[in-house]
Amino acid sequence: MIQASTRLRKQTKFWLMLGGLGFLVRVLVWGCSEGSNDIRAWYRFGSFIAAHGLGPMYVADRAFNHPPLMGYYAALVSRLSEHIHFLTFAQIFKIPCLVAELLTAWLLFRRWSDVGSPLSGSKAFAAYGLAVNCILVSAYHGNTDALYFCLALAAVYLMEIRSMPFLAGLALGAALNVKLIPVILVLPLATRTRTLPGFFRYALGGLVGLLPFVVMLLAFSTAERAAFVLNALEYKSNIEHWGLELVSLSLSQGLSTLPKAAHQFGIAQHWYFLHGSSVILVLSGVVSLWQLVAPRFRFNGFELWALMASLFLVAASGFGVQYTGIISAALLACRIRAGAIVSTACGLFIALLYLQFVTTWSPVFSNHYPIPLEMAAASIFAWGAVAVAALRVLGMPWSRYIRR
Repeated sequence: MIQASTRLRKQTKFWLMLGGLGFLVRVLVWGCSEGSNDIRAWYRFGSFIAAHGLGPMYVADRAFNHPPLMGYYAALVSRLSEHIHFLTFAQIFKIPCLVAELLTAWLLFRRWSDVGSPLSGSKAFAAYGLAVNCILVSAYHGNTDALYFCLALAAVYLMEIRSMPFLAGLALGAALNVKLIPVILVLPLATRTRTLPGFFRYALGGLVGLLPFVVMLLAFSTAERAAFVLNALEYKSNIEHWGLELVSLSLSQGLSTLPKAAHQFGIAQHWYFLHGSSVILVLSGVVSLWQLVAPRFRFNGFELWALMASLFLVAASGFGVQYTGIISAALLACRIRAGAIVSTACGLFIALLYLQFVTTWSPVFSNHYPIPLEMAAASIFAWGAVAVAALRVLGMPWSRYIRR
C-alpha cells in the first residue's frame, strides 16, 4: 500500500513537471519572438487609443473589432512600453495571456482531481501545458484569445464543480469583455443552473460581468456606437482554406464548367459567409433546447463547452489560426487523450503556417496572408480531428445512458 502510494505521488509529480516544461517553452517563445501581424495591429490600436480615445478608434479603423475593455488594455500596454524599456510592447501585451494559460492548466488539474485523482489532474495539466496550439497562440501569436479560453473554462468549472452560478455568470461576462466568441456558451451553460434561483444568479453575474462593456458603450457618441456595431457585431472573419470554407472553395472550382450551378452555389456560399455566425448561434440554441427536453441525455457543463467550441471550428464561416486554441481546454476537461490529440493536430497545422509566414527570425515575426492551397492537406487533417472530437462529445450522454 505504501509503495503504491509512493508510486502514485511520483507519477503525479512527473506529469506536473512535464506540464511545467510546456510553460517553460511558452516563456522561451515569448522571449524570442514578436509574433504575427496581429500584434502590430494591437500596437497601432493601443497607440491611437492612448492619443485619441477609444470611441474614435472604432470610427477610424474598421480592423478594430474588439470589445471596449481590450482597447483600454492595449492603450495601457502602449504607455507601459514607453517606460519599461527592457520589454517590448509585444512581450508586455502577452504577459496576461501567459498567466491565463497557467490558470487554465490549474483549472484542468482541479477539475480532474475533484472527480478522479491528483494523477488524472496532473495528466490534464501536462496535456494543456504541452498543447502545441495553445503554446503558439498565447506565447507567439499576439492576441487576447488565451484570456477568454481561461475565463470560459472558469465559468464552466464554477458552475459544474463549485455550483456557484453567480460567479460562473461573472466569469462568462468577463470572457465576453475579451472577445464575443464565448456568447455561444451563454445559453447552453444556463441549462446547468438546475434551479430557477440559480438561473437568476447566473444571469445577474453575467450582467455584472458585462457592466464595463455597457458603461463604455453608453459613453460613446452615436457615430462611435454605430462604428462599434459595424466593426464588432457585424465582423466577418477571413475566408480561408479551412473546414467548410475549404470544401466550398473546392466545390466552386469543380463547378466552374457548370455556370448555372456555379452561380447558385456562389449565392449559397456568400449567404453562409454573411450568416455563418448566426447559424452557430442557432446551433447553440438548439443544444440548449435539447438540454431541456431530453434530460436523460443531457450534457454536463464541460461537454457543452467542448461541443460548442468544436462546432464553432467545424462550422466556422471565417477562420483565424488563433481560433484553434478554443478547443483545447474545453476538450481536455472532458477527455484528456482526445484533447491532447486534437491540440497536437491543430498545433502542428498552425506551426506549419507560422513557419510559412515567417519574415524575420530575430525576433521571430510572421506576416499572415491567406492560407496557401498547398496547406490544404494539413488543414483537412486538423479540421477532421476537431470534427471527430465533436462527434465523440455528441455521443457522451448516450454512452453514459447505455452504461446504466
